[in-house]
Amino acid sequence: MNNPQFVIFTGPMFSAKTTGLLSAIDRYKYQGKKVVVFKPRFDDRYSQEDVSTHSGWKVPNQAL
Repeated sequence: MNNPQFVIFTGPMFSAKTTGLLSAIDRYKYQGKKVVVFKPRFDDRYSQEDVSTHSGWKVPNQAL
C-alpha cells in the first residue's frame, strides 16, 4: 500500500460529518484508491445496509 490513511470526521450533530465522509470516499474512488466503509450494526437510523446522510446520499458499508 502506498501511504494508507485513517481519517476521522468529528463534530456536533448536523455539522456535515457524513457529507464530508461521503465526499472523501467519492474523491478517493475517483483517484482509483480502495475504500472500505464500516458502520456498527446498531446504527440503523436511515439504513441498515448503507452509511447515509440526512438528505439521503448513501454508500454501502461493511457492517460490524
